[in-house]
Parts: sequence; C-alpha cells; structure tokens
Amino acid sequence: MNATMPGLLAANQFQRFRELLRLLAALRDISEPLTTPEGLKKAIATLLELAVFLGLDRELVERIRSILSDDASSSSCWPSSAIWPACCGWRARRATAGCG
Repeated sequence: MNATMPGLLAANQFQRFRELLRLLAALRDISEPLTTPEGLKKAIATLLELAVFLGLDRELVERIRSILSDDASSSSCWPSSAIWPACCGWRARRATAGCG
C-alpha cells in the first residue's frame, strides 16, 4: 500500500495543477470588458472559483455569490451605476500622471 501512495499523491497534485490552469485560462478568455455587467460578472464568478480552489471558506464564497446574483442588491455594484467606469477613469488618470 505504501508503494502506491507517492503515485496517488502525484496524481492529486497533477489534477490540482490542471484545475488551476483551467481557472487561469477562464480568466484570460473573458471576452467582455470589465466595464460591462457581463464581463464583470464572469470575472467575479471565475475569481470566486479560484478563491475556493485556494482554500477560501466555501460558505463565504457562497454568500458573496448570493449577494451578487440578487438583482436588487447587485444593481448598485455593477457598471451600470457608473461607479466602475469612474474607477477605471481614475486609474487611467493616475497612470497618465505617472502615479502607477
């Protein structure tokens, strides 16, 4: 039995590595800009999957998902509220000014 343990451990690590690569590819493949509700929702959903993968408490992640999936509570969070575009503009101004 001890002879198979290193093989099982390696297989488990390989599966976790593949899952990590899948999550990173999913982030890379988001085609909608983050300034749109669809793009932001996809990015946050993938980041929450990554958070679970990295060991963040599943209950906390599910609570965040439930808040963001509720149209009434999330309508003020999504880019339609002009908060996100304003932040993007602020970052662009900082970069232009040489601040970051």
